[in-house]
Amino acid sequence: MYGKATETAIAAVGRLAEVHDGGTTLLSAASIAETRGLQAPFLSKILTVLATAGIVRGSRGPGGGF
Repeated sequence: MYGKATETAIAAVGRLAEVHDGGTTLLSAASIAETRGLQAPFLSKILTVLATAGIVRGSRGPGGGF
């Protein structure tokens, strides 16, 4: 019914919602991919699109994440 990108976005946002605590806990794309069984490079692209759209917030650098 949905495309791969949509399913990946839903899985990622679902994982972020599970640990949401007001922005204190950040998850890397690799961590989300591992937890959900997703391809990390593709997930990174999807998370970038979601961050650009204002759906998630991303932080770069060591200790960064979404």
